Amino acid sequence: MNKLIILVFLFISISTFGQTYEEKIAEKSCECISEDSETDNLNDLLKKCIISSKIEIENNDPSEKENRQFTVEGIRKTFSNVSKLVIENCLAIRTKVSEQKKQEFYRLSDNQKANEYFEKGNQLRDKKQVELAIEQYEKAIKKDKEFVMAYDHLGVSYRMTNDLDNAIKTYKKSLEIFPEGDFSLLNIAAAYSMKKNESEAQKYYENLIDFYPENPEGYYGSGKTNLILGNNEIALRNALIAMILYDNQNSNKISDAETLLGFVNAKMKEENELEKFDQILKEYNVEFKK
Repeated sequence: MNKLIILVFLFISISTFGQTYEEKIAEKSCECISEDSETDNLNDLLKKCIISSKIEIENNDPSEKENRQFTVEGIRKTFSNVSKLVIENCLAIRTKVSEQKKQEFYRLSDNQKANEYFEKGNQLRDKKQVELAIEQYEKAIKKDKEFVMAYDHLGVSYRMTNDLDNAIKTYKKSLEIFPEGDFSLLNIAAAYSMKKNESEAQKYYENLIDFYPENPEGYYGSGKTNLILGNNEIALRNALIAMILYDNQNSNKISDAETLLGFVNAKMKEENELEKFDQILKEYNVEFKK
């Protein structure tokens, strides 16, 4: 059940476009991309998955070969159209793009002195000497103003001292350098929630979902904020997606998503929306123990 639903999430156009030859190849290609953990080059991965998916679709259904123009131009056109579909609709490739950018930006500095300050800050923070850690992270950033990890650890330190305004400012600086930074996106959303600014928190959870659509944290956070904002159906769907993704990862945090689902149920019961609640649960093939 979970595998099926996850594949629907991975290829968001399946319900609308899942019947044509090219779209069948695109859907199968998305599955291939999601399951591949060895191919580093995204262009190579896309090409490999499209070719193997095309062969599989045609072998499984020989009728797909009928009335096809297997000329060089025809094959190029098919490949181009399928590539476009995959890039536009396959959430797995979006995740891989973000993960590749993370390798570029989420690393130690090329400036050795900046790294020394950074490591010293980590040691001090581990000892709960947070104010001193902040000084070290700030020194690291002065040495390397593009040091994403230093900004993120500085943001955490500000949050530990309950200085949420400076934490938010720091995370924003990190996101200016690395907009796809999942660490900063998640933490700035949490900081806004702590300030009771759920609308701003929701924006960053949505960004996290856009960049990392296979990460349950974005859906879980979005579920919480939407529940507070009164968007019960959106909260419910996000809670369910978070549950499914946590389950797929064998994560203990599935219990948090289940608790959130209970809160959504209570809210929708209070507002006479239980019929809609049950209807949406059926869509996701999830049972709720009342």
